[in-house]
Amino acid sequence: MKEGNDYADEQTSPATTTVSNMWRIPLTSKMIRTSIVIAYSLSVLYNVSFFSQMTMLPYIVKRLTISDIDFGLLQTFFGVMQMLGGPLYGYLIRRIGIRSALILCYSCTIASSLMTFASMARLPFDKSSLYMSMLPSIFMHGQQGHQTLLSALTTPGKERTNAFSRMGITFGLGFIFTPLLTTISRKLFTDEAPLITSAIISAIAIYIVVVYLRLEKPNDDKEEMKNEDESEKKRKVTIEVIVNIARRPGVAMTFAKKCALITPMLLTISITQIYMIKTFQLTPEMNSFIQIFVGVIIMFNNGFVVVWLRQRFNEEFLLTMGATTFLIGNVLHTQWYKLWIVFCTIPFTCLGMSIVGTVADSLLTSLVHVDEQVIKSPLEPADI
Repeated sequence: MKEGNDYADEQTSPATTTVSNMWRIPLTSKMIRTSIVIAYSLSVLYNVSFFSQMTMLPYIVKRLTISDIDFGLLQTFFGVMQMLGGPLYGYLIRRIGIRSALILCYSCTIASSLMTFASMARLPFDKSSLYMSMLPSIFMHGQQGHQTLLSALTTPGKERTNAFSRMGITFGLGFIFTPLLTTISRKLFTDEAPLITSAIISAIAIYIVVVYLRLEKPNDDKEEMKNEDESEKKRKVTIEVIVNIARRPGVAMTFAKKCALITPMLLTISITQIYMIKTFQLTPEMNSFIQIFVGVIIMFNNGFVVVWLRQRFNEEFLLTMGATTFLIGNVLHTQWYKLWIVFCTIPFTCLGMSIVGTVADSLLTSLVHVDEQVIKSPLEPADI
């Protein structure tokens, strides 16, 4: 086995990691632990499944002639389910374990897809069936679950920070693969086929968790793992614990900055698809092209731009830079009279989200204990 410079950022000591637990990155000599690869793969699968549902929703609304007001209420209901479910999902992670929590997340994604599919086939159409399909979203917190999984698989410090920063790449891959799979599904079957595809992908994720996911620690120290498990059982999620975490220097301010910058953009994103469909008569094919464009930008930002910026500037400067790019993106949003302006807006929006999300998560992670990640995560803005 080669020396440490042949390992990826998520490396462990050669003395404590066997070759069978490592996976070689294609076209490079870098090695990465198999468990980390599985975690990233699960994140990509969930993102594709989740995005397949979300990108279908505006076309479902148009097909069923649902008013903008009803669509807004539907989105609000989804947001409420996400906010209520975040803390509850974090609590369940601690009670039933991350493997069972991930299976619950993927199962709810399957249920939501199938219920949405059933609501479209129901005649006469009843709006309540769409609301019912949103109920499983209370436990659809893939980002929270996968971040917790990475926390369990990595050691604090550079390894965990690098592992978290790569999550943005899985997010971008989700945007790229989603339109490809949904387009193929539509061409081969029906317009509703992407919902079934979404359910199948989540089922594959469940299979991977059950058969392949192993929660070995990087140092494989069984005695240390036992002590950590016992100390974790003693920890209880209470209001007092949450308040104490928020009172730590920098936690509340960093959390507030992240919410203040990202939440308005998430609210805008929730209506942009339906706006573009009505204003530009956006076809599913054109929508797919825009999603791929977004995915490429996100991957480029997280893989190169954010890494380059973090090597040269401190966190406070980067948060200010993120706020500035968000401001430019919001101003461009007000000028969406031509489709080409949309493509000018996307780079600023994606860069702002990449900078703020990565830097804020890194700061918050360094300010709280690893066992408190499941408390911190659900309090942040809901997943897109």
